[in-house]
Amino acid sequence: MLDNMSRGRLEVGIGRGVSPFELAFYNVTPQQARAMFREALDILIAALTTGEVSYTGEYFSFKNVRLHLAPYQRPYPPLWYPTDNTNSMTWLAQEGLNTITHYPPMTTMRELFDLYKRVWQEHKTNPARLNAHVPEPKYGIVRHVYVAETDARALHEAKAAFADFIHNFNYLRLMHGDTSGRAAYLADFEARLAEGLHVVGSPETVKKQVQEHLHITGSNYFVGSFFFGTLTSEQTLRSMRLFAQEVMPALRRAG
Repeated sequence: MLDNMSRGRLEVGIGRGVSPFELAFYNVTPQQARAMFREALDILIAALTTGEVSYTGEYFSFKNVRLHLAPYQRPYPPLWYPTDNTNSMTWLAQEGLNTITHYPPMTTMRELFDLYKRVWQEHKTNPARLNAHVPEPKYGIVRHVYVAETDARALHEAKAAFADFIHNFNYLRLMHGDTSGRAAYLADFEARLAEGLHVVGSPETVKKQVQEHLHITGSNYFVGSFFFGTLTSEQTLRSMRLFAQEVMPALRRAG
């Protein structure tokens, strides 16, 4: 319905989840989640492509289920799958799926995207790919972005808001006594800022940081996560306005 209403502007994100704590709510193991995801994806693709599903699997079974509304984009909207896993990245490149990754440092992202581009070149002529109807897939990065008039103000406000964001993000890890160190790693704002996981500063600083991200990672897509933690609507809109008016035009000129 959304694809038809938007005349083909819909893009669809798929994934199997990464939190064992969330999966446990439904008595599902990570191993089961992988198999369930593949079954669900097969069903989704068959339904959107043919308009009818008959399927018998370990987790799902359907018989002669028909869709009465076909997607506007044929055979279906472009697919996205977010990951920072090497094995998943190989599969994504083989299928030509768009992808986005968030938490790895820039040098690690470069390795992932170099892998993607290499595998993509090997498989881009395969007409059986899931995203065969997408001629040039996107492989991009997402970062928390906060822009203010000065570096000092941006850093002060972003750090305070991020502390509340990461408290919620790490809630299940800490509640279950996760000792992997991942929660502490993500919560160290200054260390992650130094690694490039946050893009924070004045318009001039943010412009340079985004350019550096694109250059080092080799990505062809950038996503800014502007509204996080306890940022107010006023702070977020000011940040987005500064980004749109003072950062984006410079990046467009730079190509």
